Amino acid sequence: LKREPKFGHLRDLHRALRLSKKPLLWGTPHVHKISEDLEITTYEKEGTKICAAFLTNNNSREDATINFRGVDYFLPAKSISILPDCRTVVFNTQT
Repeated sequence: LKREPKFGHLRDLHRALRLSKKPLLWGTPHVHKISEDLEITTYEKEGTKICAAFLTNNNSREDATINFRGVDYFLPAKSISILPDCRTVVFNTQT
């Protein structure tokens, strides 16, 4: 976690969620549980390019790598990565 005031962390989180607002509001949620600790949640609007994904690692001790749509994403322990376009990580709760 960055060593900066809370407002910097919250600013970055707010930016990531704003980039994801169309999929979150208009998309259909889908939850894909990969294992007991790993999960992918997507919000997509059928027939469009509107898509956002949340990659979750709930394991409190071990880092993980998730393959999502042919790309490997590294997830530190106990973290969530936000992909507002289902391709690019713009925010991770542990980095």
